[in-house]
Amino acid sequence: MLPVLLLLEASLTPGAYRLWSHSGFGHDRYEHAAWVIQTASGVVWRDWPFDRQDLKTRWLGRTPDGAVAIVHTHPQVVDPRPSIQDRETATRLGIAVYTVSRSGIWRAVPNGAVTRVWDERWWDGCERAKPCRESVPARPTLADAGRAASGETPARPLRITE
Repeated sequence: MLPVLLLLEASLTPGAYRLWSHSGFGHDRYEHAAWVIQTASGVVWRDWPFDRQDLKTRWLGRTPDGAVAIVHTHPQVVDPRPSIQDRETATRLGIAVYTVSRSGIWRAVPNGAVTRVWDERWWDGCERAKPCRESVPARPTLADAGRAASGETPARPLRITE
C-alpha cells in the first residue's frame, strides 16, 4: 500500500466523521464526498460540491492534481461497501475509493480489492463540533464483494465526469 494511504488511514476519522455528519449520519439519502490530495505540505481534503442527488454524488471536472483517494458516504439504505461503480472508479483513476457508513469504513483499490479498514466503532471518540479522539482501526479483512448482508441493497453509482 502507498505510504500516503497509510498516513491517510491513520488520520481518517475526523474527515470521514465530518462528511458523515453532513449526510445526517447515514439517515439522509444524499452522499457527501471529498478528494484526498497529497501536497508538498501534507494531505488535504477538498470537498465536492453538494448536489442533492438521491443515493449518489458526482464530481464535474478534472481530477485534482495529487489526488490519492476519494472518501464518500453511503446512506444506511445501501450496502456500506464500495459498489461496483466505486471499484471501477478506483481502477479508472488509479486511486483508492473509501466508503463511510455506520457499519464501518471500506477501501477499494485500483486492483479491485475491497477491504474494511475501520469497523462499526470507527466514529467512537468523535462528537459534533469537537475533534475526534484517537480510536483503533479494525483488523483489515477482505470483503465478500459478491454478496450484500441482509437488509442491504447495492449502492448506486458514484459518477465522475472528466
